[in-house]
Amino acid sequence: MAEQSARDRQTRAELLRDMTIGFAPPFNPSDTTLASGPFTTFLVSVNTSNNLIDTQEGSYKTTAKQRSDLATLLKKRATQIVGRLKSNSVWAGEYASAKQAADRLRGSRLYQPKPPTDANTPTQVQTRNRGEQAYAEMAAHFERLMNTATGAPGWSTGAPLEVTLATLTGLLNQIKALNTTLSTLDATLTTNREKRKILYYAPKGLQEKFQAIKDSIKGQYGQASAEYQAAKGIKW
Repeated sequence: MAEQSARDRQTRAELLRDMTIGFAPPFNPSDTTLASGPFTTFLVSVNTSNNLIDTQEGSYKTTAKQRSDLATLLKKRATQIVGRLKSNSVWAGEYASAKQAADRLRGSRLYQPKPPTDANTPTQVQTRNRGEQAYAEMAAHFERLMNTATGAPGWSTGAPLEVTLATLTGLLNQIKALNTTLSTLDATLTTNREKRKILYYAPKGLQEKFQAIKDSIKGQYGQASAEYQAAKGIKW
């Protein structure tokens, strides 16, 4: 169920509810949960679920973009660090180790992941998990690079602000925090999407209530009635 489909079905259910309010005599289903008041309460829970998923998906996309931009910066800093180490023969030992970490970091195949959807296939989930692992490995390569470089004798003397221990530590903490945030958002989004499926498709869910209201209108006003013909035209 796509986002647009979820919202569209919510909107059509609201339209069906609004239509019954104007019926005369008043709509009086035998199942009281289908009456305007209780059904409105149910629709509020549907709307809350959709709003929550929309908000979390927006957060996921924003955070993923921030991490992607940071990954580009880390690669740039890796090149700067290796270049500085290479410029001083005293750091020849650190240079060899640092370059290895930097090459792995710069060679990391990264992408901006898409948030989980209701229709994720096992392959899509596997691809997203591999992407998350790649970002975690990138953070590890950067940490090794940072520790090697800042541990070089005299590294802090005359070091540009961009490659001081404090600045590099800040970048490392950022990438780790973004990795954690996205992992949490992925799990939370997946859980909330499953909860929405239950809200829509479980027994007494939106789909069942939607059809039950139509059936109740047919039973109360008759198949040939204007009320039923109007309700019949609202498709799930």
